[in-house]
Amino acid sequence: MRRRRGWSLGLGLVVLSAATASAEAPEGTVPAVFAEVEQVVLSPEGRRVSAATFTVLLADTRARVEHEVEPGRSGYAEYQLYDFGRMRLYRVFPDDRIYFDGALSAALAAKAFADGWGPQPPDLTVRTIPLKEDVLSGSPALLTLVERRRNRAVPDYTLVWTAAPPGRLPLRVVYTQGGGHTVVLAYRRVESRASDASAVALPDGFVNLSPF
Repeated sequence: MRRRRGWSLGLGLVVLSAATASAEAPEGTVPAVFAEVEQVVLSPEGRRVSAATFTVLLADTRARVEHEVEPGRSGYAEYQLYDFGRMRLYRVFPDDRIYFDGALSAALAAKAFADGWGPQPPDLTVRTIPLKEDVLSGSPALLTLVERRRNRAVPDYTLVWTAAPPGRLPLRVVYTQGGGHTVVLAYRRVESRASDASAVALPDGFVNLSPF
């Protein structure tokens, strides 16, 4: 199949288009992108080690990530708010009306970018290499090799499937991590929507239990 020139992962995955950003939204709402993500971790032998599902809501430089509680497992309801502009991470517990405020580490910000939903960290150099065009889940897609490098460190590589033309979020992301494990993230139900601004903001009246 002939490869199209000019396709690139670029910032299309992490920056809303000017048209979307400037679209008028109802009062009290913000332009946002929502997705359901399935994450599977495979052993070096290809055996499934773990699987999890979470949702991500992106609005400007903020993100709300909420993991699905596995059936039969107890635990507190929780979601995380990422503020990439201020480099803060908030763990919010809605049932108890409390939250914890902490710094968003460079490593966690880089992982969010590698996973396909976080913005590119300023200290990360990124190079994208288009590999091939194909059909993924019934839609035209482009497979791209993404090289990520911080300073002179050994680069990390990610295989990213994007829709044609690309949107803010990928279709699938594959990369290896420590111990030779492979991480596969599949994006589903991706949609642009006008979301309540409070969804990506700290709730009113919640108590900050952070020690600092």
